[in-house]
Amino acid sequence: MDPRQDVWRWPLRRCVDVRGTDNRNQRRQSLAAGEPTAEHRSEPVSNPVFRTAYEIVGTGLAELAAHRAALNASREAAWAVVQKYGAEGYRPGHACGLRSLMFAAEMAPDGFKSIGREGKRLECTPHKGRALGKAALADFATVPRAPTGETLASKLGYNPSSAPMDGYKIYWPTLYDFGPSGGSAFLHIPRQAGDGFEPDPEVLASVPESTLMLAMEAHNAFVRSRAAPVAA
Repeated sequence: MDPRQDVWRWPLRRCVDVRGTDNRNQRRQSLAAGEPTAEHRSEPVSNPVFRTAYEIVGTGLAELAAHRAALNASREAAWAVVQKYGAEGYRPGHACGLRSLMFAAEMAPDGFKSIGREGKRLECTPHKGRALGKAALADFATVPRAPTGETLASKLGYNPSSAPMDGYKIYWPTLYDFGPSGGSAFLHIPRQAGDGFEPDPEVLASVPESTLMLAMEAHNAFVRSRAAPVAA
């Protein structure tokens, strides 16, 4: 099955909990003093985050096409490296388009070091202290970084003054592109009262959540039909 034709999962939620080093000491002090911390307080959030689904339409389709082309270029370059080193898959990176390779092996191949497992596959990165590892790092660096849904959303006009937050959670837009199955592409955008975002209806058309869910179900049915064995 084409790795670009994946089954999408529900619920549609993308956020990061930022509770950690910045607030750890404060939380410990509050707990020690018997004071309620943010996750224990009962009062409602004053400005909650809500999500709105938008279908990419009209003049926004040109930006979508450019996004797809850049994404496919990154994936094709990554798979070329995968095949060169005899791997079975890869994990995207942040600095470049490739972070690690997945091998069907018990031990890391020469020039690589193991950093974990994903199922039966061994996840490996290049060993910087070996010649083959340095060569692999050079190949990794040739893979362009894949564009993100946040980048596309920004190009289509979503540029809030600050990232939407609900308590300790920060939310980002998520792209759901059903192009491989012949469907439309949608952005699931986090909104807050007063965020100043006014979408251009010629670029982003607001649609009911049910429209996005139906498009997802149709795409998933298409992917599963291609993955199903053909009857004799």
